[in-house]
Amino acid sequence: MVGSQSATNSPPAIDPSVAPEPPPLEPNNENRIAFHMAEFSALKSEIAELVKVASSNLQYALALSGVITAWLISSKAPKTGEELLFPAAQKYMNYAFCLPLLLSAVFGMLALAAYCRMGEKGSYLRAIEDRLRARDLGWERRFEARPRTLGSLYGAAWFGLMVFNLIVVWLAFQ
Repeated sequence: MVGSQSATNSPPAIDPSVAPEPPPLEPNNENRIAFHMAEFSALKSEIAELVKVASSNLQYALALSGVITAWLISSKAPKTGEELLFPAAQKYMNYAFCLPLLLSAVFGMLALAAYCRMGEKGSYLRAIEDRLRARDLGWERRFEARPRTLGSLYGAAWFGLMVFNLIVVWLAFQ
């Protein structure tokens, strides 16, 4: 009994491989404010990069859909007197019209992932703004009050591209 009491009253063993957690910074601590300002700048630049990625994905999808569809339409029927390089592949040519739709779906999912990541970072930045007591000065707070016109335009462009690709696939099998 005496041995077990001394074991429970002894301080817990400190694991040397785990660094001790620093004490929390006070709200008005200059180091905390400097850290959050640096973090805020880094996150804003990451969001700007994600905006570029999402925009580029739409441009790539539009370009690839147009180029592949135009190439397939121009090469679907052989010209008179022209010998086909791969005659057996001609009967599967209609399935190639699914390629723009598939590529657009892949690029669309990548853009959606970028938009979701932007939203996560924006929510975190808003939480930082609230914690730093910048309730009426923060960019994220001002941004959420504005209409999301640009996002709606991108959504409409993606929707239009997918509808176009579906129509092309439908026409290819008619």
